[in-house]
Amino acid sequence: MDHLEYIEYLKKAVFTKFSSMTTFEKAEERYNHSIGVMNMAGKMAFIYNNDEEFIKKCEIAGILHDYAKFYSIDDFKALTKKHNVDFNLDLESYRVFHGYYGYLALIDDLNITDSDILMAVKNHIMGRSEMTLIEEIIYVADLIEEGRTEEEIPILRPLRKLALGGKLKEAVAFESKHVISHLINKNIVVNSLSLDCYNGYIKYLKKEGL
Repeated sequence: MDHLEYIEYLKKAVFTKFSSMTTFEKAEERYNHSIGVMNMAGKMAFIYNNDEEFIKKCEIAGILHDYAKFYSIDDFKALTKKHNVDFNLDLESYRVFHGYYGYLALIDDLNITDSDILMAVKNHIMGRSEMTLIEEIIYVADLIEEGRTEEEIPILRPLRKLALGGKLKEAVAFESKHVISHLINKNIVVNSLSLDCYNGYIKYLKKEGL
């Protein structure tokens, strides 16, 4: 099948997965968000690479990034055991499991084997100190897709300006800084990988004076 047909296949698979694990309302909301991330990722890919195959990869990673959003801790434990992956994140970091461990579900359910796509899904929440271009795009697109609002994401306007204005690494740094600040203000555990991302990109914050 061609790319458009494959995207339609993935859309159906994602909605079916969400619908099987939560209410219709939550499934529809998460599906619409996934479509938004796919569209934004494609738009950003065009800005930063404009290679047809790269754009396709970004769109695929975008639609799939939250595939395991509604998995339980037991689901993640079963996935990691099956794939012989260390279940090594603190349980207080549960909010990130659907990326960091959920990418394994894409291997099982949808036969996704492209390492670029899998790593983009894995790291779309916490990031890491040195991300690939596709990882950076999905990390930022998740927060700035068109369905997001400033009420939901207070830094949305300047973040979009950076990301769509050719300053992706600065956008990653800006996002990382504010995500960590938000977690601290909410007394939520900040995972070490999120700190690694911030530390790895802080030089771009200094460059922009952000």
